[in-house]
Amino acid sequence: MADKWDILAPLIEKSMPELGVMTHSILNNTLSMVLQNLLECWTFYKESKKDVPAAYFMLLLSPDPFIQKPIMYLYSITSFEVLSRGDWRQLKKEILEYSKDRGASSLIAETSQDKIKKIGSILGAKETTILTWEI
Repeated sequence: MADKWDILAPLIEKSMPELGVMTHSILNNTLSMVLQNLLECWTFYKESKKDVPAAYFMLLLSPDPFIQKPIMYLYSITSFEVLSRGDWRQLKKEILEYSKDRGASSLIAETSQDKIKKIGSILGAKETTILTWEI
């Protein structure tokens, strides 16, 4: 992963949730989490183009202290081209299968983008609201 960091860092920067100003330390912390296998970087390939990445995303498995089971967070996603509904369905299927294999009770994704909210709704996600305050 470290040897691909010059390629991945701009993708991570582009796809990270809005946390305020993206800093060098945030990117370093991200790399550290990836190298410790706490945060996983994934690449999605379309069925029609198996050799060309179509999207990049990160997954974070985190314990939930209330239900005593982990939750999988789809932490960020960047697509390199337009994904069809079928592509989104395949991506969702793969992430849900992997999350289930890891023992996750649910998959959570946070976004402020209406397009992603619409795609999530089409794919059966329950929409909730997360409020964020900068401190």
